[in-house]
Amino acid sequence: MDMAGVKYFSMAVATVLITGCGGGGGGGGSASSPTQLSLDTQGFGDKKASLRVQSDFEDATAAYSDINDVVSLVEDVETSLLAPSGGTAVATAAAAEPEYSCANADGVVNVQQSVGATSESYVFTFSKCQVQTFSHGLLQLNGEYRSDLTASSGGSSATVVDRINISGQKLDTGEALAILGSQTSTISVTNESDFTVTTKSPSMEYRLGSDYVATRDSEFKVSQSGDVITLSMTADLVSSALAGYVSYSTPIPLEVMLTEDCPIRGHILLEGDGTVEARYGQSTGRGFGLEVLVNGSEVSYQNTCGAALPL
Repeated sequence: MDMAGVKYFSMAVATVLITGCGGGGGGGGSASSPTQLSLDTQGFGDKKASLRVQSDFEDATAAYSDINDVVSLVEDVETSLLAPSGGTAVATAAAAEPEYSCANADGVVNVQQSVGATSESYVFTFSKCQVQTFSHGLLQLNGEYRSDLTASSGGSSATVVDRINISGQKLDTGEALAILGSQTSTISVTNESDFTVTTKSPSMEYRLGSDYVATRDSEFKVSQSGDVITLSMTADLVSSALAGYVSYSTPIPLEVMLTEDCPIRGHILLEGDGTVEARYGQSTGRGFGLEVLVNGSEVSYQNTCGAALPL
């Protein structure tokens, strides 16, 4: 496994499992003093979102997938800076290091890179830098994105710390853009099919115009042992689309066989002003399939489910 490529690995796996299998869960919001959110100007983090009918559950899982916009946007910006006109980035043998540039002459992107025997550090600093991204339109960015990796001498473990504080505008629509947050991932690798990734974040906030989504006090843990993937998590999802927050947790960690379509066991819980639960496989009342409960009453059951994992 590429240590430098796991920044958002556990969050991405959690998103696919939750939205793809139809479940999601809480507990991040149970802390007596939740992390303060800087971009939550309307106080969504202070209000429990509605969880009373199955459509509320579907809205919550859809909002959860929106947090992936942070992942895709950061990756899109980095790739697009290598091809500022919106064309295709082409590596040349003469270029020892990537050359990044803004699409506008008066924009500035400063990239500092430091690579040691067991460490890597990348800092992107923007000032009125226009970026013609591949999937997010024309952006103008200010601020900083930093990633620091420290690995063991044998390469079997590593820690990746990401910090992002970006503001700007989506020039195609005129909407204001902001991303603010940090996360720390710890990785332990025995081999390609035996590893653990744990990602903790006090907050990761994303605002585009009037749309706002954030994770708060989150911890995602993904491990693989042979053909079995295990996921556990706690997080608050704060969303303008939900007009509040939903807490996610896994009272029973989710276990997925790579050769199966549905988790063999697992219990995911969502908590807002009510509760939604998704129970899988051996954790259901039937011992297989997927059951969804709203406020303790079953509202749906299916004897199979899809679980496409990005591995």
